[in-house]
Order: sequence, then structure tokens, then C-alpha cells
Amino acid sequence: MSFNVGGLRLNQPFKIDRLGHFGYHTNDLQGTINFLTNDLGLTLSDEDDFSTRVPGLAPEFAKGYFIRCAHDHHTLVIGPQELVDTREPERKGALVNQVSWQIGSLKQVVDGVDFLDKNAKLRRIGRDAPGSNWHAYAYCPDGYVNEIFYGMEQVGWDGRSKPECMYNRAFHDLPPLPQISEYQEVKDVLEQGQSLDGYRFEEERTETFDVDGVLLHQPFKLTSLVRVLLPVQDPEESLSFYCETLGMKVSERTEINGCKVIFLRNTAEFSSLVLVQKGLLEEFHVGAACTFTVASYQQFLAAHKYLQSRDVRIVKLPGALSKGNSYSFWVQGPDKVAIEIVFGNLRHDAPSIEFTPNQSWPDEIESLDDVSAQPTFMGPLG
Repeated sequence: MSFNVGGLRLNQPFKIDRLGHFGYHTNDLQGTINFLTNDLGLTLSDEDDFSTRVPGLAPEFAKGYFIRCAHDHHTLVIGPQELVDTREPERKGALVNQVSWQIGSLKQVVDGVDFLDKNAKLRRIGRDAPGSNWHAYAYCPDGYVNEIFYGMEQVGWDGRSKPECMYNRAFHDLPPLPQISEYQEVKDVLEQGQSLDGYRFEEERTETFDVDGVLLHQPFKLTSLVRVLLPVQDPEESLSFYCETLGMKVSERTEINGCKVIFLRNTAEFSSLVLVQKGLLEEFHVGAACTFTVASYQQFLAAHKYLQSRDVRIVKLPGALSKGNSYSFWVQGPDKVAIEIVFGNLRHDAPSIEFTPNQSWPDEIESLDDVSAQPTFMGPLG
């Protein structure tokens, strides 16, 4: 069976355009937030209070955080381990909350609901607030929650998220089509005389680093989330969900330290998802991982030096896991998620470029424009 998706004939009623965001849990919530904001320079977009929705949960465990690197309302969603353990006992102990994939329209989300329900286990549908993204969530065979979404809220020049008075546009079931535009949503709030002043993160650090002509709080800027690595029981058995249900393509199969690894892509990139046989990441005390790009090679070098100076843990994962990234290193905060920082995120059809270990990084490199799939950062840096 095939589907007409915006005039394209596809095997699914939606088309994934990119990796959107990644959610995970931590046993040290404040430590993780401090690592992501003060060490890596990411920005808090919103806080979510679960105290009235999860009875019996201690107040210190009743808060989740939305974190961004650019204009998407959230790139990471971080919550305490106790929240998922209490709220969803069947997922007790789960490190990964969700992997979220952006698709092209609200119609694709709505059309995708029935398709996901027939081909996977549907979790929930509707529209989130905070964040404003219309979504459908489904479980993969390994129990990971995968979200397809459209319409992520964009945080603009004033750094403010949407105010709570706009949360009445959240949905918890299948939305009828068509829906009013975001322009109309804002107009309605203004006509009601309500304020548009939402959450704004207050940075306490001083801007002391000249980053390509702009003063920032650290000497680099993480610009986009490009990849997630998930441990699975058998990568081959997981492929039917990711390829046949979500429409991804295999870029490469390999074996690392005796474990199967499969690199998957959605568009031109080498990989946006890596399925890693269980046991490999765990060797390095890592439960899952994700990859962020930086805006320039100079910032990449500066990031490594700066994070070392702050005694951030540098993780030595196998170089083969960084296939498709020209220059990279891994860091880890107080949780079990390793974060890769890269420059030179490559196309799937690029000539093979060997991973460059950090002791071999030159001061400058040739342009990678002909082989790069790294998303253009629209700015500003800060």
C-alpha cells in the first residue's frame, strides 16, 4: 500500500524530515541540568510541574525541563527517574523517555495515527503544551517511545516561550482538520487582553568569550541535534519498525567489539539513528547517547579544551561509533547519557573519511562543504 504525502508517493502517510528532540531521565536532575546549561551552554525553555498530575510524587521529583540549543522550543526533555518510575510503573527504570522525529505537516500527523496504530503500539496523540507540537507517539519493539511531530514552537529574539494562557490549545485526542493557524492563536490571546510574556531563562554567567565576534558564556555554541544512539537486543530485529513503519533507510551495518551496529538515516545524512546491540555502550557505563554539532571547527577545538578545563568527563567510546562524523569527542554528565560534540556531520554518499582521534586534530582543516550534511545554523549565536 502507498500514500500520497504532499504529492509524493510514499510507503508511509508521513515523511520524516529530521531528528527533532530527545528525552531522557536522570537520578541527579539538578546535576544534569547544570551540566547541560553551565557546561554545554544549552538554554532552558520551560519547566513542567507534575505535582498535581502524579499524586504521591515528592515535590523535588515533580518537575521536568525543556532545553534548547537554537530556536526549537526543545531539543532535550529531561525529567527525574522517579517521575517515570512513579507515573509509568511498566517503564520503571527506563533511561530514554522518547526520540522525536519532525514530519512535514499536521495532516501527516493525523494520517499517521491510524498507520502507527496498525503497525506498532500507539501510546498517545494530540498536541503538547509546553512546546505546541502536534504529535503521535508509538513504541518500537524494544520499548522506546518514538514520536512523529509537526509545528514545534519557535523561541524568538526575546527568548520567551509561549505563556500558559495559550495552553488551552493543547489536545489530548485526534484533532479535527483543519485547525486555526498559529497567527490566529496569538491574535485570539491578544484580543482577550492577555500577556504574551512566557518563560525566559535568566543566565547568571558572565559573557567573557569572544566566539566568532559575539560574546558568549562559553567558547562554543551547540547548534543542532543530529543523532541518537540506542541500545537494542538485536539491531536486525528492530529494523522493521524503523524502516517499514517510520520509513528510515540503512546506511551501514557493522560490528564493533563483537556487537552488531546499524546506522540509519532519513534524508541525506549518514545517520540520525544508530541501533547498538546491548552490551557495547554498557562497557563504557553509557545507557544511551546523542550527537550535537557546533557552528565551526574552531569552536569544536575550543569546546574540547574548555570542557577539559572544567573537569567534564571525556568518554572514550570506540571510534567506529562516530562513523559519519569527521571530528568528534564524547562527554558525559552525572547521568548515563553520553553526548557527542562534532564538526563535520557527513552525507551518506560522502567518500569514506576516517575518524580523527583528538591527538591528531590540526589547527585548521580543508572545507567539508562538498561532503557535509550538517544543518545550517541560522543564528544568532547568542
